[in-house]
Amino acid sequence: MKVQSIDIRYSLQFLSPFHCGVGEGRGLHDRSVYRDSEGFLAIPGSTIKGLVRNNCESLARLYGVSVIGPHLPQGKDERKRYVKSILSKYDIIYALFGSPWHPGTVFFDDASLDEEWRMYFTDSKSGEHNLRTQRWQVEERSRVSINRHTKTADEGGLFTSEYGKRGLGFRGNIYGSYSYLSDTYNPPLPLLVLTAGLEMIDSIGAETSVGCGRCQVKIESLQIDGKSKDVTEVLSQLNELEYLHLAVEGWGT
Repeated sequence: MKVQSIDIRYSLQFLSPFHCGVGEGRGLHDRSVYRDSEGFLAIPGSTIKGLVRNNCESLARLYGVSVIGPHLPQGKDERKRYVKSILSKYDIIYALFGSPWHPGTVFFDDASLDEEWRMYFTDSKSGEHNLRTQRWQVEERSRVSINRHTKTADEGGLFTSEYGKRGLGFRGNIYGSYSYLSDTYNPPLPLLVLTAGLEMIDSIGAETSVGCGRCQVKIESLQIDGKSKDVTEVLSQLNELEYLHLAVEGWGT
């Protein structure tokens, strides 16, 4: 078993208004957008992680690798088969994101509003971030909740949501380590899956079905075991993923 450390810095730009809620889910509180401790908009690291994991699972299935879900089955027999499957072979998704028995060792920080935008939304005279500049980051839209049965507006169903403005840019960091079992593929296939899964993100947040949250993600820098690696060179080898199912079969224990 080999371990490789990584440090990925990426940029994210929104092509449409977006809504990443605060996650409370009570009343109208979740209509507010997620902010950091200074009041600037941010994208939760957990949101990025979930999207990257979903993309990585889709890639694995595309190349013929069966993917085990992150949750334990309910039935006793199903759990036995589940555990047996986990122990019988190396799981590339669990190596990157952890399993019910082992926490993940690849970490996703919140993506922060990039420095240029932070300066734009800060009062140039006082140097302080105030309520007025905080409101410049968002736009508000009023909507009506529709009753599914009557197809009419619910009584008291008028609400207003915040949306981050189109064009805002963010910077994020993914770092940590993962295990792999072969020197046959260089760079290791888990790295290819992770970088591809990150750049596959094309929408974030709520209401993506109506065009909100469209975005572009670009890896700006990559370090492997403390050494800088050319991102273009790594991504140019994505065709190696066609051997993913053969590699996973060869990693059985």
